[in-house]
Amino acid sequence: MTSTYVVGWSPFHRDSGAVELACRLARSTGARLHVLSVMPSGWGGIGRRDPEAAEREGERAVEEARRHLDAAGIDGDVVASTARSVPQALLDAVEETQAVAIFLGSGSEAPIGRIDVSSKAGRLLHSSPVPVALAPRGYRVRRGENAGLERVTCAFRDEASSHTALERAEILADAACVPLRVVTFGVEPRRMIPTEVSGDAQMVLDEWRVQAGRALDEAIAGLDRVVHSGEIFIGRTWDEALHETDWQEGDLLMVGSSSTSPIAQVFLGSSATKIVRHSPVPVAVVPR
Repeated sequence: MTSTYVVGWSPFHRDSGAVELACRLARSTGARLHVLSVMPSGWGGIGRRDPEAAEREGERAVEEARRHLDAAGIDGDVVASTARSVPQALLDAVEETQAVAIFLGSGSEAPIGRIDVSSKAGRLLHSSPVPVALAPRGYRVRRGENAGLERVTCAFRDEASSHTALERAEILADAACVPLRVVTFGVEPRRMIPTEVSGDAQMVLDEWRVQAGRALDEAIAGLDRVVHSGEIFIGRTWDEALHETDWQEGDLLMVGSSSTSPIAQVFLGSSATKIVRHSPVPVAVVPR
């Protein structure tokens, strides 16, 4: 059975990152795209409704999204709708199409090449029953033979959410026939004066590295496939840690959520949030 990806296409800003990323994965997995452009109810000007203007804007958004799909040679449908809640409309589409993932672009405040979690994306990250994939602002796919997914990297921590993410990462890597890499990111504790305090911080870091390495090895040993690599990358900041490893065209980083609320299906813990914001490649957040 062919899988479906729901893709959010904003009618207001024309960053095509979400569609570009969804096309990349669809090219490798054979998934069908359902691109949805949602116009908020009541749009049309300050303090007024303009149904005709909303309809025209929706039609224009559909035409643009359709051009992207046609250029990529990807099968799918593109629709526009009006709803009071954009995130809810996307969740409804997931239920209607039995989609396995949602694809979103980055917020407009993000620098080019980085991810900014907008308020709408934040709502979905707290309520989506399926993984939410976020494309960096300005994300583009180079056209050509290798325009599909090329590698899956799973950011692993020894907690239930990471084990779930690793399971999904293995499934995706198998479906796309690409390498799977499992890594752990960490940040050095701040060094303080006097020296003995700094020494304690180093001891904590060394112990954490040993424990993280042991958990990483055990997780990899439990997989049914050969893992490309299993490494630990530590930096003085999250940005530095994320850039300690090599990234390549066609990478996807997968992270697990930390579910601390019985209401939330997806809840980003502090480390996951920092990984998403500092990742130089697209990130898929997997619900626990």
